[in-house]
Amino acid sequence: GQGDGEGSSSAATVDPESAVEELEREYQTLLLEQCLRRAADKLNMCGKEIELLAMSQPAKEAAVREYQERQREMKDKDRPRQPPIVIQPQQLVDRERILSTMFQPFNPPAMSLETYMAAHPEEFSSAPPPAPVSEEEAEQAKEREEADEAGVYKQRAWDDWKDTHPRGWGNRKGNTG
Repeated sequence: GQGDGEGSSSAATVDPESAVEELEREYQTLLLEQCLRRAADKLNMCGKEIELLAMSQPAKEAAVREYQERQREMKDKDRPRQPPIVIQPQQLVDRERILSTMFQPFNPPAMSLETYMAAHPEEFSSAPPPAPVSEEEAEQAKEREEADEAGVYKQRAWDDWKDTHPRGWGNRKGNTG
């Protein structure tokens, strides 16, 4: 195109409209070439991807089969196969005996509650009235109760502070030395 003797020697006499058309034509051909290169690259990548998928599919299927076999083996190892228990019609008579022995407590009580209460009446009598308390003892008990209450409030305040200030939380940037 441009290396010909005509186009390059008479550049001054070329019509400006034809020069613009030539530039547009050149731009369009370059754009088409770029699109073709991209399409060829994508087609090449798709071919490689298909090859990789074809290679990985048998490996994936083999891994799934191996996993399923291991699961079956583990299931078989964990609990041996035992035939189900079937009660035959001639055993229906024994059914009541089997059920009566099945739901019994392991350690039956030695005596009933009524018998124990009759044997130990002192444990079930009403509690004796509390002994009278002197004023001094009552005052000491009240002080202990108030001290315990103050300790509880102090402990609650400390717990609240610890909740809002977790360990390791603080001025880390200045203390990293």
